[in-house]
Amino acid sequence: MKLRNKIAAITAAAMLAFTGVGFAAWTFTQERAAEVAVTDRVSVGIELNDNFKLYNADDDAEISNLYIICDAPASESGILAGEGVYWASDAAGATKVDDVYLKGTLKKVEEDNILDKASVTVTFGATHSMTSTYITIGAFTAPANVDVTVANNADVQSADFNLPTLAYVAAKIPHSVDELTAMNTALATELSGAKVSFTAQIIA
Repeated sequence: MKLRNKIAAITAAAMLAFTGVGFAAWTFTQERAAEVAVTDRVSVGIELNDNFKLYNADDDAEISNLYIICDAPASESGILAGEGVYWASDAAGATKVDDVYLKGTLKKVEEDNILDKASVTVTFGATHSMTSTYITIGAFTAPANVDVTVANNADVQSADFNLPTLAYVAAKIPHSVDELTAMNTALATELSGAKVSFTAQIIA
């Protein structure tokens, strides 16, 4: 995002004329003209660098992939208790992820030193469009905006925020090998190519 400042150079030209015929009264023109030249200039360009990444709030480890782990429910009649359905940063499900944050840096490019800006406000967001017949997937609650003091490579970090809640649809919990196979097959189709989008944007 670039902040632009418009500089107007104003020049005014006015002509005063009169005519006289014999002893007739002088006549003056009443029109005045002013010309204004407008030029766009980038006084200070403040952007977000292309280094924003997602981190696990529990251990500050970078997250490059998210997995939905489908373990057995914690308490379900006739099923050995498991950990239920949850987010993880590894395919084995060893590292659970509940809270995450976004972090990157600012990029500041100065030109002409016409206008400087002491701080910017950054907003954060996250969306997903995942749906499943076996799992209910909640919505994101975006973290609050943050004000960042402007400097080249200044850190920009969101507050911690929760990943969407995950829960099994009670009526769809498998109780046999065949039902488990059917769930696995359905989830592979429903979540194929699924993505979660995280964003940071300068808004002021």
